[in-house]
Amino acid sequence: MTDKPQFVEERGQKVKLNNLCSRGKSSLRQKDVSNDGPYAVYGASGLVGTMASFQNAVPYVAVVKDGAGVGRASACEAKTSVLGTMQALIPSEGIDRDYLLHLVRSLHLGDGFSGSTIPHIYFKDDFEELICLSDRKLLETEKKDFGEPEYITLQAASEEDAACIASRAETCAEKGSVERRGCTVTLTFRKGAVVKDMLDAFFPGPGALGRTGTPDDLFGLELRRRGIFGGAIGVLSLHSVVLYSGCRTFEKRPGDSQYRLALGARINKGVSAQAAYEGMLAEVKELTLPSDFALEERMRLEDGSVFLLERHLKHLKKLGESHGIPVESLQKLIDGLEDAGVLPVPGMQDRFAPEVLKSSWSKLPAEWSGMVEAGGVSELRLSLKGSGALELSATRAADPAAGSKPLLGLSRKALDDRNDFMALSSNYHPWFDDALQRVAGGECFDVFFVNRFGAACCGAHSDLIFEVNGELVTPPLTMGGVHGVLRNLLVEKGVIREKEMSMTEAFAANRVFCADPVYGTVEVDLQDPRRAAK
Repeated sequence: MTDKPQFVEERGQKVKLNNLCSRGKSSLRQKDVSNDGPYAVYGASGLVGTMASFQNAVPYVAVVKDGAGVGRASACEAKTSVLGTMQALIPSEGIDRDYLLHLVRSLHLGDGFSGSTIPHIYFKDDFEELICLSDRKLLETEKKDFGEPEYITLQAASEEDAACIASRAETCAEKGSVERRGCTVTLTFRKGAVVKDMLDAFFPGPGALGRTGTPDDLFGLELRRRGIFGGAIGVLSLHSVVLYSGCRTFEKRPGDSQYRLALGARINKGVSAQAAYEGMLAEVKELTLPSDFALEERMRLEDGSVFLLERHLKHLKKLGESHGIPVESLQKLIDGLEDAGVLPVPGMQDRFAPEVLKSSWSKLPAEWSGMVEAGGVSELRLSLKGSGALELSATRAADPAAGSKPLLGLSRKALDDRNDFMALSSNYHPWFDDALQRVAGGECFDVFFVNRFGAACCGAHSDLIFEVNGELVTPPLTMGGVHGVLRNLLVEKGVIREKEMSMTEAFAANRVFCADPVYGTVEVDLQDPRRAAK
């Protein structure tokens, strides 16, 4: 990003896409990715490997031009490459990469694909097409939100519903255009539209009315007033909103600590009631967590004392309260804790200032003494069920061998930092399952993950700390992943600070540590990309 971006500021000025960016070239195939260096390579599904060299020296936009996901645009960092199935769009001088991304997404390039077997888009015509730019100015010297989402997509339960929704949406025509394809309705909004305008355009859905109307139309049909009504349930992101229409009620009744989601099914001609019911059950299953879902904390038990027990219990209590789970049993434990003094923890001598960890050990609660062995070192796992019940388990823990650095493996799968469940300490973590199997099999101590932008994120069971020019840094919370109690304590005390780290910067770090609640801070060797598991 330049200090003084030069860009059009005139309202409605028309320019060609090739005035804003140039096309990068790539003939790179998946089998050509050598995994012999620190520079990331991206494909349609995200990070696909590494190379010893890179194609693009500056931040750029990558667009899928072949196959599934054709037209999808994403932001890529400097010193990275793309496969030949992607088109790299290199911002011209003075053009901000994120603004270019916003503009390319608004063009909906995927709508104009060719090919019936393998979708493909050609960029030659798009580069010559005149684009009418808004009067939105470019960023000055730092990134910021470009404003509200620009389009909204709704998937209706039937084409009849979609027709009703499109008809209502046309009342907002002054804010944009309406397009219907089968059961899908898309509204593209002009500058100035806000989220409320978008929700109003689709609210309420046909539902029980059989047509668009107002919530008041239902009061004569039902015994009580509904909560949030219609079909406005979905996902909001920076540039789009996706909503799912149907018979839905989302509400929080007086005195309730949780919201209720009620689902209904519309029986159309030729559709049996049983089929509609099974479809509704399938949707419930999709929205429901596993029956054994529980919030949980991992802790170190050593000779009758537990490391950072009070912090773990308070963290679990906070999560429980935010999810409407009874936490009285946790509070009772917290109130009865006894200080065990200062005990050594692996990795805490040296760079990690043991003085900040004073009073970090608590004696094993009396109610747990008969459930675990008090001698040696064990990994405690405390689970908080939805009912508020606590469940404790313990397994023997073998500390990494003294004098040697265990291996930090590499994951080929990038994490989606938009996944809210990753911020929870819980037993639900399918995105980590493969990595945890590698750890359990003794292949490595932990596995290094990046997010969808190729930024360093976390380990499967620990947080990452990098020593860079004598300073200790860790990826910020916004990068994704679970950020544990030990990591947060070290940040709070100023021992380490948050800093975004690219994959390249991570490989260039002087030293790498894993901050684990059971093993403390463990120095590790980052796996050679050439030997990374496929």
